Amino acid sequence: MALVDKAVSFRLNSLKLEQSTDAYRVINSDGDSLSGLIVDKYNDVLYIAIHSLGIFTRIKDIIERMHLRLGTSRQIVRVSDEVAALEGIGADEIAAANLLPGGSTVTMTKITENGIVFQVNFEKGHKTGFFCDQRDNRKRFASLATKDTEVTSLLPLFFLSSSSVLQMPVALFIYISKDFLSQVLDLCSYTGGFALGARINGKATKVTALEADEYAVKQLRINASLNKGIKVTVAHEDVFRFVREMANRKRKYIFPSLSYQMLPFSFCCRFISVSLEHESIWCRWDLVLLDPPKLVTSRGDMANGRQRYEDMNREALAVVKDGGIFVTCSCSGLLSESGINLWLHCFY
Repeated sequence: MALVDKAVSFRLNSLKLEQSTDAYRVINSDGDSLSGLIVDKYNDVLYIAIHSLGIFTRIKDIIERMHLRLGTSRQIVRVSDEVAALEGIGADEIAAANLLPGGSTVTMTKITENGIVFQVNFEKGHKTGFFCDQRDNRKRFASLATKDTEVTSLLPLFFLSSSSVLQMPVALFIYISKDFLSQVLDLCSYTGGFALGARINGKATKVTALEADEYAVKQLRINASLNKGIKVTVAHEDVFRFVREMANRKRKYIFPSLSYQMLPFSFCCRFISVSLEHESIWCRWDLVLLDPPKLVTSRGDMANGRQRYEDMNREALAVVKDGGIFVTCSCSGLLSESGINLWLHCFY
């Protein structure tokens, strides 16, 4: 158990992860000299992935030790069908390792990351239900969302006065102001990690989260409600369709009916403030994040997956405002960072 204790102590005492979250990787297989064992902590739950018979035969003792050190009380043990067949691990043995006192099993829990509460569904969610590896990126992304005031250009409306005294063009300006700089668009939002972070820990005043997966959309709305009902616009949308529509849509301004009276010329330039409250009017966002699922699953899928990444990044860049920030992510290990940077330079 010395290696287990060493791994736990490193997370608790050196990295001090519990200061910012109760969801993190505790054991990372060979990285902690425990080949075949991966353990993530989600509040009071240990999510354990086993890849060898040697680890499985010792898992009961490992679980007891980790519960004692981490203060957890429940566990989920996963062994893939491929590993089970190769290592000779029976389905009944795996089921027994998942049983809790009283015969129950774990389906979900709640975690806290940087002050934000998330519900994690282990049965319906992708992989473990929550991606701990993006924790630092979510925090950094939130720091990019800053509130400010921006004044857009004045729009002149010209008309001829009907007055016989003043037969000259009179310029009526509509002063369009935005009381927010950081409108955030989170594409492929999953359960809202980046979107909620920008809204709660950042200073974003408008956040739109898009997700194609129906379960994830429902979970995102639940997560928003868990955080004092924080306001985030959530849409069950195909990302390609949405960004293409936004990129091609012409700006449509709806002005209130205007009335005027004839004044001395020095007062003819009148200003009316129009507040544009909805981000879709602009069709562009200050801060855009694209975090798609894994699109390159094998070397044989490289050409198709790479094309999909290129298309998604090209379309997403088109909805970033001039002077805005675009953050793109990839969980496809076969794609190189230099290759992704090359696409972005070509598209922008």
